[in-house]
Order: sequence, then structure tokens, then C-alpha cells
Amino acid sequence: LKTLAYLGIARQTADRKYTAGPGMHVLAAQSLFASGLIRRALPVLEHLRRFGHTVALGVLWNDSVSYLFHAPPGIEAARGLGRIGLLPATTSGIGIALLAAVFPLDVLGELTSMGTLIAFAAVCAGVLILRRTQPDLPRPFRMPMAWLICSLGVLSCIALLTAMTAHNWMLMGFWTLGGFAIYFSYGYRHSRLRK
Repeated sequence: LKTLAYLGIARQTADRKYTAGPGMHVLAAQSLFASGLIRRALPVLEHLRRFGHTVALGVLWNDSVSYLFHAPPGIEAARGLGRIGLLPATTSGIGIALLAAVFPLDVLGELTSMGTLIAFAAVCAGVLILRRTQPDLPRPFRMPMAWLICSLGVLSCIALLTAMTAHNWMLMGFWTLGGFAIYFSYGYRHSRLRK
């Protein structure tokens, strides 16, 4: 049973009993075709595709998502079946949604707050920098006292960020390093703006 737990097929509960683990869901996903779930779900997924968004159906396995159906706009529904195998859960919207269901809510909330505060501080600082470095840039939206409001925005974000725990800063550091690794190994070379 410990081997099955290590593989994710079984999971040991707090009272030392074993239940089905997330790996069992991946094995079950392979039998979903025989169960008829895909046959019944396909018309619903096809209906959702008319809104022009990527439509996906998947299950979480450890830190990966096993996609049963994944169809971006412009491809026929039949090509969306089994098109993508396992992907890291953190690289997709459905993966993030599934991780949110199993990740501790307090840590997830604090990491989300940290990301939002850092992004807002970057926007405030960016407004100040662009006003100085590119004063002729078209600005469809103007605000009074930009220097004061943006400066206060950056300072208030920094003040709120100082209240976060060291554990959250460490997690945010790992998350940021992972983002940089993805950007510099893939995103930078494949950027549409760079071409």
C-alpha cells in the first residue's frame, strides 16, 4: 500500500486508512471513453466552444493535469480529444483551478494578495517611469496628481507586503523564479513582440 501511496494511486488518511488517491483518477480517465462520459460531455463542450474560448476537460494528478479534452478556437472538436497528455498544473487555467481546490486556502489567498500587490506597485511605478521617459506617449486615460497618487500607491503596496510572513515570501520567490525560468527558456524566444 505504501508503494501505491507513493505513486498517488492510494492515499493514507490521518487515521492510517487508505483511500483512492489522485493517481487513481488518471487511471480512471483512461476508462472514461468506455464509460460514455466523453460521448455525453462532447455536445456540451462543443456548445461552449461557440464563445470563442479554449474549452478543456481534465483531471488533476499530483502536480499535473491529465486532459481528456482540450480544444482552442479554430480546431475541430474531434482533434481536442486526447490532444494533450499530462501538463504541469501551474501552466494552465484548469490546472490552477484544480490546484486551488487542494491547496491550503490561507496560503493561496496570501500568495494571490502578494501577486496582486506586486503587480499594482509595478503599474504605479510604470506610470511614473513612462511619464518621465516617454512624455509624448498617447494617454487615453488621464488622472490628476499622478506623481502623488502613484507614489502613494507604491508605498501602500510596500507597506502591505511587509506584513506577509517569511514563508509566503519564500513561496513567492520560488514562484517568481519558476516564472523567470519559463520566460527566459521559452517566452523570450517565442514572443510575438520580439518578431
